[in-house]
Amino acid sequence: MRHITQLGLAAATAMAFPLAAQAADIPAPVVKAPPPVVLVSSWTGFYFGAHAGGAWGSHTYSGGPAGDWVAFGPPLVPFLAANETPKLKSSGFVGGGQLGYNYQTGSIVWGFEADGSGLGLKKSRNTGVISDPFGTPSVFTENAKVSWLATARPRLGLATNNALFFVTGGLAVGEVSSTSGLFRPLSGYNSFGSTSKTKAGWTAGGGVEYMFASNWSVAVQYLYVDLGKVSYRTTDRSLGFPTFFENLTTKTQVNLATVSVNYKFGAPSVVARY
Repeated sequence: MRHITQLGLAAATAMAFPLAAQAADIPAPVVKAPPPVVLVSSWTGFYFGAHAGGAWGSHTYSGGPAGDWVAFGPPLVPFLAANETPKLKSSGFVGGGQLGYNYQTGSIVWGFEADGSGLGLKKSRNTGVISDPFGTPSVFTENAKVSWLATARPRLGLATNNALFFVTGGLAVGEVSSTSGLFRPLSGYNSFGSTSKTKAGWTAGGGVEYMFASNWSVAVQYLYVDLGKVSYRTTDRSLGFPTFFENLTTKTQVNLATVSVNYKFGAPSVVARY
């Protein structure tokens, strides 16, 4: 009996060695890491924010002498027209706020934005004393200004992860002021005219916006604004020459380069996708 038991143990041991060898040859199971999390920004929702930057513009005067200037002062007409119709270049600061709404379908983002800005955009000119064709001293002055600006614009953009590249354009409204003066001390002629109007025009531009945190974004934008023309008449303030006057027009164009920060309402803008 003891002999039989020893034979059985020996046989079992002989069978175990090949099985152990085969088990050693089986590769260990490969454990796959979970796929990385991809962060996808959603631009859909209402937002508001603030902006600041720089503005520069051009104010082009046109027109000139009218009334009895044309009848009795032909030699002076070219001189007056040349000095009363400059093109002024202005620059200044712009700052304000904006609000809007975006709707995203795939990578396309449709939206609408309205903003309001205060502008320190103005330019003044004073020729100092210059002589007319007859040697009479004359001084010309001009002043052009844009005090505030508001726009209402559709937006169309292409979203790539956290960045949004967009174009925009629409309505622009602003307050435009323009003045012109002529002082001739020897003749006693002193004319002046001014206007300040709220003008409607158009704007177009584009930019890029980047979502740097959940519901927060920063944007860089450029806008070109055309506010059209304002017209007015300069008249003799001494009343010695009431029939000698000038009809002037000023065309105003503005450029805006701004940086804005926006907060979007609603659910967090970044979601996880596996």
